[in-house]
Amino acid sequence: QLFRDAVSAESKLARLDCDRYAPAEADEYRLALQTAAEELKRQEEKLFFFRNYTDFNSRAARALAAAEAAMEAARRAKLELSRAVGERMAAQKSSVREMRRSAGRVGLSRRLRERLTRAEVSLRESELLAADGHWIKAKEKLEQCESLGRPVQGGLDERLGRFSRTDLVDKWSRWVRDTLSESARGGGCAIVVDKSAATCLLIQAGRVIQTYRAEFGVNGVFDKMHQGDGGTPEGQYRIVRKNPVSKYYKALVINYPNADD
Repeated sequence: QLFRDAVSAESKLARLDCDRYAPAEADEYRLALQTAAEELKRQEEKLFFFRNYTDFNSRAARALAAAEAAMEAARRAKLELSRAVGERMAAQKSSVREMRRSAGRVGLSRRLRERLTRAEVSLRESELLAADGHWIKAKEKLEQCESLGRPVQGGLDERLGRFSRTDLVDKWSRWVRDTLSESARGGGCAIVVDKSAATCLLIQAGRVIQTYRAEFGVNGVFDKMHQGDGGTPEGQYRIVRKNPVSKYYKALVINYPNADD
C-alpha cells in the first residue's frame, strides 16, 4: 500500500507543478521511488520462500515521505512567489502609470513610446497569469515589463531633469518676468508657454486671462537646435503675422530664429 501511494503521488506532484516550484525535492522523490521499485523487482525475482520485503517497505515509505516533502515545498514556494510577485506587480503598476503620465507631459521618442506600450501589455499579461495562479510565468512577464520600462524611465528622467536645472529655471523665470512687465506697462497681450506644466497662458495687461493645454513635438521638452529634431524653441519671440490657412487650422508666425538664437 505504501508503494502504491508513493506511485500515485506522481499525479499530485504534477498538479502542484512541483517540477517548477520544487525541482530538487521532486527529483529526490523520483529517485526514492526508483530505488523502491528496484528493490521490489529484486525480491520478486527470488523464490517465494526467500522473499523479504522489509527493505522494500522502508524504501517505499521514504519515497512517500519524499513526495509529501516535495508537495509541501511546492506549496511554500508558490505562496512565497505569489507574495513577491504581488508586491512587485503593485510597484510596477504604479511605475508604469507614472511613466505614462509623465510621457503625456514631456513626450517620448517613438522607440520609447513603443517600449512603454509593450511594458503595459506585459504587465497586463502578468496580471492575467497571476489571476490564474501561474506565478512563474507571471513573474517572467513582470520581469519583461521591468526590462522594457527601464530605458523609458531613463528617457523621462533626462527630460524631466531639465526642469530642475537652476540655470535653465533662472533663465525661463527672467523671460516670464520680462514678458509680464512689458505687458503690464503697455496693456498689451502676450503668450507664455510653460513646458513643465504643458500649458499656454494668455496674458493681457500683465495678468493671466486664459489658460490652455499645450502640446509639443516628440522632443518638445528640449530646446530646438536644428530642423527635424522635434524640439520646441525656447526664448522670447514676437508674433509677426497670422497664418489663417495653416495645416494646423490657424497659426501665429513668430520671429524664430531671432538674434538671441
